[in-house]
Amino acid sequence: MKMKKFAIKNLNLQPYNFVLKLIFFVFLSSLLFIDVNAQSLKNNNDLSNNRKLNKVSLSIISYNVWGLPIWLPGIKKKKRFPKIIENLKKTSADIVCLQETFDFGFRKKHLSKLKDTYTFNKNYLVNRKSKFMKFDKFGGLTTLSKVKVLEETFYQFDFIDGMSKVEKDGGKGFMLTKLKTPVGPIYIINVHLLSGEDTKKEKFRLSQVKKIKSIADSLNVFDFPTFLCGDLNTVHPSRDGKQGYIGEVYKFLVENIGFKGIHNKITEEDFTFDAERNKNADRWYYKEKHREKLDYFMYAVPDDYLFEVEENKVIFNKENTTSDHFGVMTKIFLQKKE
Repeated sequence: MKMKKFAIKNLNLQPYNFVLKLIFFVFLSSLLFIDVNAQSLKNNNDLSNNRKLNKVSLSIISYNVWGLPIWLPGIKKKKRFPKIIENLKKTSADIVCLQETFDFGFRKKHLSKLKDTYTFNKNYLVNRKSKFMKFDKFGGLTTLSKVKVLEETFYQFDFIDGMSKVEKDGGKGFMLTKLKTPVGPIYIINVHLLSGEDTKKEKFRLSQVKKIKSIADSLNVFDFPTFLCGDLNTVHPSRDGKQGYIGEVYKFLVENIGFKGIHNKITEEDFTFDAERNKNADRWYYKEKHREKLDYFMYAVPDDYLFEVEENKVIFNKENTTSDHFGVMTKIFLQKKE
């Protein structure tokens, strides 16, 4: 009896401890695997439910970057251009509509830094030469998207008698981009209209938006949610006469095309060109110092969609100013009705 007790007392249990630990490890791993699977199943269900609900939320930026292909006193390209890219990265917007990306250096050295984040559907490094300088082939427009691009086409505006050489050289127009979303196709119109503060210039701009309507109608664009972003260079109806002319362009966009705007009345907080608060806009080569809302987000959404503007604000202002314009960012919600 004594010998048996001695044998049990001195039995080596190390192999058994290893087995117990192994069993315990397998048990914990199984629990973790079950939890991961459950979470994965939940995520898949959420994604499936979102698809069934046909809804999407998007953030959209419109920004004139002041990327002229010439040197002007105070334009400070080397200082501003890197900061523009930094600011755009910080916003992490889904869609970015840029105007005045004429400058080849901006497109080659700086804009290329966004290629890891956004789709570049066009070769924005291709130039169109004028007599004395290089211009891009897309009227200074660049549309960047995290959303899948289905189609994209640039349409140049017609030259009009009396139009300045600068405007002709710029070759302005609009970029029409078709995107694939959970609610189906949507369209983005990125546009930069002719500049100038008088009735004659407003007539030129009116002819340009009429061309937008003509092309969009021929493509049945407005059968789908359509969003217009850009530097319209016109006044809001609530600002009629403030720059010496009546804003016919905005009214045409609303009354003849069916776009809707964000603001019923423009306040100074909505200004995107502001010589009082933006040192880049306070330059002697601007004929008059003025304050105006020139950059807009507008929408035309068919009745079979639920639509909401969740946020609309002026960005890249105050300490973040990197252009003679401020930017505009809009967050939207869109859902297909059952």
